[in-house]
Amino acid sequence: MSNHEPQVERMYDKGYRFFTPGTWVLIGLIMICAGVAFGRFFFGLSAVTNLDNDYPWGIWKGINIATFIVLGAAGFTMAFIAHIYGHHKYSTLSRQGVVFGLLCYTFAPISLLIDLGRYWLFWHPIFPRWWQGNSVLFEVAICVMLYLTVLLIEFMPFVIEKYKGKVAWFWPLSMFNRLTEWFLWIADFILLKINIPIIRMPLLAFFVILGVVLSCLHQSSLGTLMVIAGEKLHPLWQSPMLPLLFLMSAFAVGFPVLIFVSLINSYSFGKKPEMKILSQLANYTPWLLGIYFILKMYDLNYRGANVYLYEPSIQKWAWLLEVGLLVLALLMFMLPKVRKTPNWLFMASTFAMVSMAANRQNVLVTAYRPPGVEHVYVPSTAEFFFTVGLIASIIVFYRFIVIYVPIMKKGGDIKPQPEAEPQPEMAASTAGGAE
Repeated sequence: MSNHEPQVERMYDKGYRFFTPGTWVLIGLIMICAGVAFGRFFFGLSAVTNLDNDYPWGIWKGINIATFIVLGAAGFTMAFIAHIYGHHKYSTLSRQGVVFGLLCYTFAPISLLIDLGRYWLFWHPIFPRWWQGNSVLFEVAICVMLYLTVLLIEFMPFVIEKYKGKVAWFWPLSMFNRLTEWFLWIADFILLKINIPIIRMPLLAFFVILGVVLSCLHQSSLGTLMVIAGEKLHPLWQSPMLPLLFLMSAFAVGFPVLIFVSLINSYSFGKKPEMKILSQLANYTPWLLGIYFILKMYDLNYRGANVYLYEPSIQKWAWLLEVGLLVLALLMFMLPKVRKTPNWLFMASTFAMVSMAANRQNVLVTAYRPPGVEHVYVPSTAEFFFTVGLIASIIVFYRFIVIYVPIMKKGGDIKPQPEAEPQPEMAASTAGGAE
């Protein structure tokens, strides 16, 4: 690993275990989600959703894909700050951002697989025979697949750091110990030991840069995708600036997501919040939120779409809620007391995240009204529970990784740790078991 990497630890070594009452509740929600997926595959989309030919996209696109993708921007934002811009003091937060981004970008395609009409053809974009260079959706699909691969590569050094030379799968998986060890040694050599000729940087550093570029491409392309919806999109959101607005919102929400995740980790595992670093991130946040807000208001007034704020419609109230939360988060981040207080900082970050999530939901769902269609799409109960189950999946897998892979910074404990149970560890990472 790099000499700049901080001292980190896995929470299993501090006595924490994966299964808790809260974990079992989340697993129950995941099972309900799996039941909805089962119903979709065996009985069709109409059995579990209220989607139809007039409304082919619903909350599964607005939340499970678009919202997961924008919140997953925390990964490329922190990678840029910590590894490209050179602020290695943020390396611990960068690890948390990579893990959170990896999970968001993993479960977004899973949701897409459930949402596709002909899901058995999901692999077509991988092969040049079916490429369509004129399709915005094709560009989004390629960039998301490539960036997910990059995130997996960025995650591998965390596993290598802990388990290389220490692989010990439990029986009967112990037969794979040597194979796993070989894989870790090869990955370590390729990613960290080999330098790319001419530019003289490790292959891992190249992938970090590639990840930032790919993420910028598909964040903006999601906005382009809705521009071509034309008059089907409400004027409050329909704009040729949507690609820029989508990209800037991803930049703006990156730091609040990292602050939110870091504080949740601190509260969950009894650690003192890293307020010195979080406050520094919070200092940058009002500038990014402010730039996004100014662009959004300029666009609204330049197009003359502000007149639609005087009409009595659900779109008006949805827009006001989205922007109201954005302004509230911006004002809070501007206050020094908020930036230095964990609870206030947590609240401000939450408002920023909810505002960006509302924006994606508004653009892809609330604003979408096909001409001549009288009925309105309302999500089904199954759609709602599937979405809740996916969110629960991200939380469960994030806890799993933090407990068994070195992600959290060492030290900073503010309460006694749980006593270690006298039992052998479970094999608990994608690469191998515990020591």
